[in-house]
Amino acid sequence: MDNKTRNMLLKGIQLAHEDREALETKREKQLWKDVECLCKLPDVLGKLTKSEMDVIRKMLNLKGLSSLKKAELALQLEKLIPDHFERVLFTLDQERYNLVKRIVENSGRTKAGQYPRAKIESLQRYGIAFPSYQNEHKMLVMPEELIGIFRKTDGIDLKNQVRQNTEWITLTHGMLYYYGVMESLAQFDYLEELTGKEVDILHYIDVMAAASDYYEQVRFTGYGLADHRVFDVAKLKDEHKVREDIPYYPFTKSQLLKAGQENYVDRTPAMNDFLQFLMKQYDLHPEELYETALQYTNMIQMDADTNMMIQYFQSQFEIPSMEFMQQLMQKLVILHNNSRMWVLKGNMPDEVLRASNGQTLTDKPSPVKSNVVDIRNRVKVGRNEPCPCGSGKKYKKCCGKG
Repeated sequence: MDNKTRNMLLKGIQLAHEDREALETKREKQLWKDVECLCKLPDVLGKLTKSEMDVIRKMLNLKGLSSLKKAELALQLEKLIPDHFERVLFTLDQERYNLVKRIVENSGRTKAGQYPRAKIESLQRYGIAFPSYQNEHKMLVMPEELIGIFRKTDGIDLKNQVRQNTEWITLTHGMLYYYGVMESLAQFDYLEELTGKEVDILHYIDVMAAASDYYEQVRFTGYGLADHRVFDVAKLKDEHKVREDIPYYPFTKSQLLKAGQENYVDRTPAMNDFLQFLMKQYDLHPEELYETALQYTNMIQMDADTNMMIQYFQSQFEIPSMEFMQQLMQKLVILHNNSRMWVLKGNMPDEVLRASNGQTLTDKPSPVKSNVVDIRNRVKVGRNEPCPCGSGKKYKKCCGKG
């Protein structure tokens, strides 16, 4: 990893939280409208800006409306949102279905305080529910026209589709959590293998488009779906291409369903060992441990080297002694070598090394030892020798860079 990329990653880690806070404050002021609970679509649309209505038009893929003025567009949306609402319902997963059900059963409203703003905005963009500020409470409201459509549609077919959508979304999130990006055809084949059912590709795209907007865990790119944390999808695809002999790690369905949950962090034995090491030195709260595990998982998945990992540690913690620093470096090497990486298609460096020695990727690793000090793997490799990861590059140009 070159210095420019390393500095970009470090800067992104340091500034991401500040940037999110500034953006959240601005969006907060614009989002909440004064809308009555028992409302109809004209009441809701009358409170939206032209820009907000245009977003609904685009998300529902409504054609021929881009030149309309605000009042004209509102009149068209009053007719077209109900016409498309059943199709929208059939893209829901269990979380959004349960939310819609709760709103309908509570006379068209529910408290919105527990939902992140991104999810609330997504519900509005798809014309499902709208944010309202009532009696000092943040609420989600659903117009009466849509309540009626949901009640007519809510049957066994919808419930079965919701279950399938939920499985598709969670498995896809899990795949991309570990792989970063994946060839579309390989992804569809994998989904069919895991679910035992043929994937309706067009419907799957609709489902994932709505899910990517709501959860913000994956995004559509010119190379297919990618995890939202991938900075350079093209570069990652190139990394996969030069490692064509390395297969995508064969995760089980249960592993991917677990990894597909929101805010998941892969607590591998090496990660748990690293966190236990920190807890002996620092008084860390559970949320601090989670944040540390999250940041190191992200850095390793992004192919950060141990120098960057140490720099990040020094930005967050005081180093008590040189002896501790030496122990820290050993722990970080072990953590790196036993963590799953996007450039290795979800494999760990140690797994790839074992495979190059004739073992299979699913063979269990040898017990983690604290006296391992190699930076990228457990054997000494000359900088001009072929990289043991199997890329075909010299070690200094692949896993030994940075």
